[in-house]
Amino acid sequence: MITVLLRRLAAVALTLACLSSAAHAQGRPMTIRDVVSMSSFGAASLDPGGRWAVYERRAAYDAAPAFDLDHRSVWTLSELWIAETGGGTSPERLLPASEGPGLLLGDWSPSGRRLLIYRLRDDRFEAGVVEMSDRTVWWTGLTPDAPFTGSTAAWLDDDRLGLTVLPDARLPWLFRYAGGAQAEIARQWAAQARGREASRTVVDTLGGAAMAQTPARDRSLVLLDIASQKVRPLASGLIRDWAVSPDGGAIALLRAGSPVPVSPDGVRQFGNPERGQLELIEVASGRATSLPAGLDVAPHLLRWTFTSDALLVWVRRDGESWASGDLTRVDRDGALVRIDRHGLDPFPPGGDIDQLAGVRADWIGDTPVLYARRRDASRFDWQALALGESPRALTADLDQAPGRLSAIGDETALLFAGGGLWEIGAGGKTRRSAAEAAVSDAQSADRMKPVRLRVNAPPRQDWALAIDGAGRLSVLRTGASPTPLGGTAPSGETTVMSATAEGALLITRDRGMETLRLAVPGDDRKLDRVNAGFADLSLSRPVPVPHLDASGRPTTSWLFLPPGRPPEEARGVVVLAYPGAVDDGRFLSPPNLLYGPRAALLASEGYAVLSPSIPVAASGSGSIAGFLTDTDLAIDAMWAAWPRLPRDRTAFLGHSFGGYLAVAAAGRSTRYQTYIAWAPATDLLGLWGEFTPASRAMPEEGLTLRQQTGWVEANQGGMPGPPWTASDRYLEASPYLTANRITAPILLITADRDYVPMSQAERVFSVVNRQGGRARLITYWGEGHTNISPANILDVYDQMLRWLEETLGDGPIAPAGAGVDSTSAPIPQQPRPS
Repeated sequence: MITVLLRRLAAVALTLACLSSAAHAQGRPMTIRDVVSMSSFGAASLDPGGRWAVYERRAAYDAAPAFDLDHRSVWTLSELWIAETGGGTSPERLLPASEGPGLLLGDWSPSGRRLLIYRLRDDRFEAGVVEMSDRTVWWTGLTPDAPFTGSTAAWLDDDRLGLTVLPDARLPWLFRYAGGAQAEIARQWAAQARGREASRTVVDTLGGAAMAQTPARDRSLVLLDIASQKVRPLASGLIRDWAVSPDGGAIALLRAGSPVPVSPDGVRQFGNPERGQLELIEVASGRATSLPAGLDVAPHLLRWTFTSDALLVWVRRDGESWASGDLTRVDRDGALVRIDRHGLDPFPPGGDIDQLAGVRADWIGDTPVLYARRRDASRFDWQALALGESPRALTADLDQAPGRLSAIGDETALLFAGGGLWEIGAGGKTRRSAAEAAVSDAQSADRMKPVRLRVNAPPRQDWALAIDGAGRLSVLRTGASPTPLGGTAPSGETTVMSATAEGALLITRDRGMETLRLAVPGDDRKLDRVNAGFADLSLSRPVPVPHLDASGRPTTSWLFLPPGRPPEEARGVVVLAYPGAVDDGRFLSPPNLLYGPRAALLASEGYAVLSPSIPVAASGSGSIAGFLTDTDLAIDAMWAAWPRLPRDRTAFLGHSFGGYLAVAAAGRSTRYQTYIAWAPATDLLGLWGEFTPASRAMPEEGLTLRQQTGWVEANQGGMPGPPWTASDRYLEASPYLTANRITAPILLITADRDYVPMSQAERVFSVVNRQGGRARLITYWGEGHTNISPANILDVYDQMLRWLEETLGDGPIAPAGAGVDSTSAPIPQQPRPS
């Protein structure tokens, strides 16, 4: 899926944002019960020839047969539908109804003759290939892998498909990460009860490298001959990623090697746990050529030349840092050529390679290009690194160089920058869009794809899809006039799902409704729609609250007013905070409305909800005092703009990092009458070394030691090192240690499958209990960081609303906080009730 937010003209957007909530109260307010009954669209794609649109259509969320696959549970509801782009017929099922549900969209063969699909049903995940001529399907009986960082399937040509498969029928680890831990624990419990076999897991660490004694499952890379329905094995082992050469004759295969020791000097939350071992496989003969021992190949970069004679990778020697590595050309026979980058740095200050971030590089013709900066500068450019020549910054004349190339041709690349589309290559830089019309890239990367396919695999084509300031789409092609697509841009959040040089497939979301649209020259067709009845429901639109942050910089918070109520009749004010993120009401797709607390849905229950702008440092961290100061400034601006809101009925609600801040505020602030902290980290000392539930039960499938320590040290926790090197900082940043100051009621919500351990909320509850305060602890079983079960989604909203009603009511229950600033000084503890 290709995603991008299509924005209306700034004046139109501002007008919509500033409309009062009463203008959107034509029907009853939308509630969370409506949301769990939503249908939705999933992936959608145009075939390469542009004749067919195939898309996933999902039944109501609460109709899923089970919810143990986390957010992938909705995949079990999916049916595949097809629409002819030429019109004249209504969409219909791609396959007979008996083949579904649980059908998922894969990739088209190069000409569009065939389509890879998947079926998820009855705890089986299976790959199939559809013949588009007669819509028959070959179910292969193979269980495809779903790797976190790499590719699982690719067409070599119309007749041959490469696929990474698992040797047994068990679901891939990414599917089992959610419910698999509980199933494994139940199996171990049963073994203990029978008393005939040991019930245990074992993990070892030596020299900083941790591993499970039970080996991980091997994978196999196989080649499917579609016409004969034969399967040919090509390789096996711990396959992490692979990429097919453009001519289909070779495959670059990246395996997971031995564990990488964690550095005692620092840790990255998503650091690579194993070495990367590269080999090149000639498809015809099966001959494999491996790189020399002692080399570690980074993930996210396996880019073939257009002529298929060489591969571009980033390589370091064992024991070196990634920054000490080299951009390297690997010839098809395995010969290595180090590419001199002349001191250019592909990482931002403090950046590195891990499972989520990597080097960005490609080929323009036979010249490697690297997205990098000079060591003494902060600006990044696309740098051409021709052999024997000094680096040449191809984008130096642009105001800012984008981090992603939009398309790669034979000898040039296309990219968007400074309001235009540019073609760059050996001959220089040429603008390919009109200077008087600002455009930007309409095809942002699909965040569901592995990193390599998002940032280092631009399509090999001579055109790009652009969007102008009014939301109008056009195809811009090298050496040709623009081709406008569709008509007037619709309101709502619009996502470009797929595009060809002749059209684009879009999904527009507005208040729960989803419309699948086809934009072609001169026409904008509505292909399908779900949740049409939501047009009669009202949903709060936020109004901007501009103000200055703690550093004196302009920023904007957003206020959701209760539909159909004047401000003074709001049941209370809820401050829904999350440092580093603000809810401006744009993202109204079912996943965004379903998971975690949503301001618009709380507003539907009669509350005014403020989403405060709380800037964070580049690392994602910051001090509690600083976060609370920014929150105060947002609240003060809200009171100034909306003085009739009830100041004496104010709640602080936070989820995840927002829950962390909620517990911190409860021990430091006197301006809120009640608190809700969902999935809060509270004790950084305890969180630092805790296993996640999946690591505890299935260490062989993913021993994620770096996740917890990395979050604390290098991510939002912001600690400068492990606890024994910075104990004072840990104590200062752990809201658990100021929980004894909590005087207002606090609701704590946790779950047994959350990577934020239950003990983090339980400790705060125990403190409030010891101090004689008021707290409630709700634990959801089988849930993770957010609730997935419809019953639990409904219940958590019900519990939060009940808590607000109990602790805010219709009048003040504590001294009004108007005019009282947050303070980091200790709050005097109230006498214990007798």
